[in-house]
Order: sequence, then structure tokens, then C-alpha cells
Amino acid sequence: MATLWAAKGTAAYSLPFNGIRFAAHAAAKTNSSGSATASIQIVLASDGNYTITSSVVGGGLGSNTVVDQGRWLPTGASAAEYQVQFAADGLGSANFSTSAGGFTSLTSSQSGSVSVSVPAASAEYRNAVANVYVRLVRAGGAVQQTVFYASVTAVGWY
Repeated sequence: MATLWAAKGTAAYSLPFNGIRFAAHAAAKTNSSGSATASIQIVLASDGNYTITSSVVGGGLGSNTVVDQGRWLPTGASAAEYQVQFAADGLGSANFSTSAGGFTSLTSSQSGSVSVSVPAASAEYRNAVANVYVRLVRAGGAVQQTVFYASVTAVGWY
């Protein structure tokens, strides 16, 4: 209710995927080689859309599934007015990579990814549930933070 009366440019809103958990599970196929990798990736595109993808690759696997998509850019606004920063914690054995570790213009698409890998021909098991932070700021406005959870698991076939 309080945000209904916030001064222009000061209200903070989260994106539709706030608080949602997305998962990727890579279980290597028997007798496969290489690495089995599970990842969750978010892309904020310069056209105002976002996509969250669950991927499993290697170890005889190969799938890329869009688990959420929608609009990050408000109606009537321009992507050139916005910057984004991606961050993550709670990574454990997972890796985090991003094109926007600091606030970066959305005139081009920006992404962040949480992934975990194991050798396919192993008895290894790796799992992490990371908090992924998406921080948007409009020129002259307040930072708007959205957080989602990336659950990634990779298992060898031994």
C-alpha cells in the first residue's frame, strides 16, 4: 500500500519471478564421457523481454528448456534508461558467471548463469541452491531488486 504514494522514481518493484525456484538436474548417462553440466541462466534482453532457461548438457545429455519468460521493461519506457547488475550467493560447489557484475546498460542484452559440473564417468554428486539477485535501476531512480533461486545438480554415472 505504501508504494502507491511513493515519490516519482522512488517506488521499488520486483519482477514477476521474484521468490521462485528454478531447477536443472544433469544425471550423466551410463558409459558417457566428458562432463555433465546443469545450469540456470537469466537473460534480460534489450527488447524488454526476459528469459530464464534450465539447461543440461554433456554426459549424453542435451536439453535447453525455457522455464519462465516475460517483460522486464515497463510499458512506455526505453531499455536505454536502464542498467542491470546480476549477483549470486550461496553457490557452494556451483559457478556463477555474468555479463553484468556491475551496473551495465541494457541497450544490449545482459545475462547471468549458475552452473555445476561433474565428470560424467564418475561417482561425483554436486548440488547447490544459489540466490540470484537481479538489480535494475532506471536513470535517476531507486534500485529495484528481484531475487530467485537456482537449484542445480550434476551426477556422474558410476
